[in-house]
Amino acid sequence: MLDPDHLKLYATVDPDLTILSAAGVRLQTKEHGELVDFESGCWAAGLGHSQPELVAILQEQAARLLHTHQFMNTDQPGALTRELCQAAGLESAYQGSYLSSGGEAVALAVLLAEKISGKSRKLCFKQSYLGAGLELRLPRAKERWLDLDLAPCLDCQHDQACSACPVLCSQGLDRTSFQDLGCFVYEPGNSGGAALFAPSQLISHLAASIRAAGGLVVVNEVTTGLGRTGRWFGFQHEAAFAGAALEPDLIALGKGLGNGYPVSGVLLKPRWAAQLTGGAFRYVQSHLDDPLGCRLARAVVAILQRDQLVERSQATGAYFRQRLTALVQRCGLAATVRGRGLMNVLAFTPPAPDSAQPVPAPAELYRQLVARGYFVGFSDALGLLRFYAPLTMERDDIDQLCHALELALRGNPTVKNARFCSPAAATEVQRLLAQSYWAAERSLATIQASLEQSISYLIRADGAGGPLVAYARVVTDRATMFWLCDVIVDTAWRGRGLGKRLMEAISLDPQLAGLKGILATRDAFGLYQQYGFVKDPNRFMDRPRK
Repeated sequence: MLDPDHLKLYATVDPDLTILSAAGVRLQTKEHGELVDFESGCWAAGLGHSQPELVAILQEQAARLLHTHQFMNTDQPGALTRELCQAAGLESAYQGSYLSSGGEAVALAVLLAEKISGKSRKLCFKQSYLGAGLELRLPRAKERWLDLDLAPCLDCQHDQACSACPVLCSQGLDRTSFQDLGCFVYEPGNSGGAALFAPSQLISHLAASIRAAGGLVVVNEVTTGLGRTGRWFGFQHEAAFAGAALEPDLIALGKGLGNGYPVSGVLLKPRWAAQLTGGAFRYVQSHLDDPLGCRLARAVVAILQRDQLVERSQATGAYFRQRLTALVQRCGLAATVRGRGLMNVLAFTPPAPDSAQPVPAPAELYRQLVARGYFVGFSDALGLLRFYAPLTMERDDIDQLCHALELALRGNPTVKNARFCSPAAATEVQRLLAQSYWAAERSLATIQASLEQSISYLIRADGAGGPLVAYARVVTDRATMFWLCDVIVDTAWRGRGLGKRLMEAISLDPQLAGLKGILATRDAFGLYQQYGFVKDPNRFMDRPRK
């Protein structure tokens, strides 16, 4: 429930989520327990939440020096710029200034480009999100922005050069248009969370044409920087920016720079910096180059480099897209998997006007995934699910997410695969087991202990919020075998196929793939035989509890 004293200026969605704590890739919520975070907070916690080294540095630096007056210098901003440029392999000797939000960094970069070029009109893609500020927010003012629609260019079939492209000309961009433009503001692929990637030929054409006409290239790396796309910066995927001469004139940073702490920045090539410093231009705000944010960002850069997380993002992202593509094929979906590194989306294809095939509703899939223990992004307007996972995400969690998503797409009732269960869940399990012939007298303490050592599968009435109506658990060494036990459906809910749904979830669980399954039962043989279990009393021995 939203606090009535909280002024929340953005839309919220069902179900309610109150976060209590977070560590690594896992969130602890009041309403839904543990959720695996495939959104990195707000696309920012690339190293995972509450990273211990960063927490220690925050405490140490805050105790020593938190904030300064702008007349005073520290060694933190310059050190951050040098270490970041070295780690990212940038050839230009950039100078850096550090702020508090990504939107402010983009706004400052655009302002600097205007001052340097002497031109106030800018070029951008219509799909690019630049910030919430008055000039940057969508829709942008046409007298100050030429926003190209990227959509016609995504699957370009034209043979001619971009300079003669009728699509660009029809949008007001021809050879003469560049003379009026002060900069090209390029967001490398995020496209407001849609993961749309402009053709490399188009990027090369726009960057070269802007520069030839006396303009600059500003790259918005707020979302795409710091390893998100499998490179240190998203622009490093493009040949248009290879080498010191072609690297962007300005780079705006944010989000991942502070791993969720509010620090952002602008990198500027020194040839342009010389035109701004020592003159009439002045830009200052209360938290410019704060030592705490800069010190934390230095640690983020060091950890990314030491743990090779940028390279890991590239490899893990490729694996993720492979798993999503396989899921699309198995489920017969009309959908596209797009992404770079760990910036990925599953976009559902709009149906033809005469098609009877239903299209999955992203908001409903989001709700089902939350109920199954996963937090993802979604957009009904764009028709997609979004996965901007931490760079530390394990492949096992990706497998489990894809498993949960497949169950949701196939229309199975919500089966939540949980590694651990809370004491409240143990009480619910005890209520169900009281209806059984094998565990009716089992104590709450014994149930709690058993849950902590098991993988539990839960079905609740009415999706996520209702009472527990079906349950099963598995004990496994994760290498050779698993033991299936305590499969039970509430007596009031029997005859609705919930036992079959539990078994489908267990049989599709990638944690159990290739393992020998064992169970002990005196009923429901037909159900278990559907999932590969065979009656063989000659191979079973039992040592009763004493």
